[in-house]
Amino acid sequence: MINVKIRRDEEGYIYGYSVEGHAENGNEVDEAVACNSVSMVTQFPLIGAQRQLKLNAEIAVDKEIGWLWVDFPSYANLRLQAMLETMVICLKMLQEKGVEINLKEV
Repeated sequence: MINVKIRRDEEGYIYGYSVEGHAENGNEVDEAVACNSVSMVTQFPLIGAQRQLKLNAEIAVDKEIGWLWVDFPSYANLRLQAMLETMVICLKMLQEKGVEINLKEV
């Protein structure tokens, strides 16, 4: 199971997120596709924030356990929020396609 936690402030802005775990459905190819899909979806807004918007992000990674933690100190940026909300939409679409994602918004 892949666990994704979206962290929002009191106004609903996303200021960070974390991803942990690996897909586990017994089929190595499906598992790899699921993990890669979630990885790409959650890394796109991070790369966009850093390279296009020139925003800093605090990042922690542990590849062995499949863990990514991201926090944006300057998150009240409408372009960043559009990227982050699109990430949430894509994660929900992956869920609809059968990828086992436990998505929590806090």
